[in-house]
Amino acid sequence: MYSLQDAERLRSRILELLESADRKSGPAGKTDLRFVIVGAGATGVETAGAMADILQRMPKHLYPNLDLSTASITLVDMGTKVLPPFMSAPG
Repeated sequence: MYSLQDAERLRSRILELLESADRKSGPAGKTDLRFVIVGAGATGVETAGAMADILQRMPKHLYPNLDLSTASITLVDMGTKVLPPFMSAPG
């Protein structure tokens, strides 16, 4: 994400996907929600945290056919560390 417009577009897309999953799931159905965020830098970590916060605080009546408490968020990166620029040893 490089701008507020990118963040707004992402938010809108996530809400569209939640609405679609809620419709497809139906009252008796079960839908596993999995979010994958690519990049374990500052933006990726912040996005993962914001997603977790949103899913925990989302009013249940908005998506009655989804159990948002079972959603998973996975952070992936080509490196071996999360927030690599912040992990350097003090000089």
